[in-house]
Amino acid sequence: MGKLKVKNKILECYENVLKISQQAFTHSKEADRIIKEEPTAFLFAVVLDQGAQAERIWEIPYYLKRILGHLDVRKIASMEEEELYNAFEKLPSKPRYWRTAVKRLKNAAVNIVNRYHGHTENI
Repeated sequence: MGKLKVKNKILECYENVLKISQQAFTHSKEADRIIKEEPTAFLFAVVLDQGAQAERIWEIPYYLKRILGHLDVRKIASMEEEELYNAFEKLPSKPRYWRTAVKRLKNAAVNIVNRYHGHTENI
């Protein structure tokens, strides 16, 4: 492959990365920023993305961070489910089966702590 072909291939890949990085996950720029910058927010959105409009579900990590004051997996893993239920009740939009979603979120946090030493980015 010649230098020009390699250069063009690299530019093509870079353009694809740019398209993805500019993609909106939600209707909120702030929620999108958190999803793109915080691996835990991204993972929680993936875990919760079932049974509702994706754009609304992907905003949940943003709202949880506002309600809880953090998205610290160690703190979330150690929280009682009732505390998480209370946080979910304050969400402007909930997943259809939000009590099950709380259990999934807590389970994800526990697994991140136990398997990845609390570092979501290590998945």
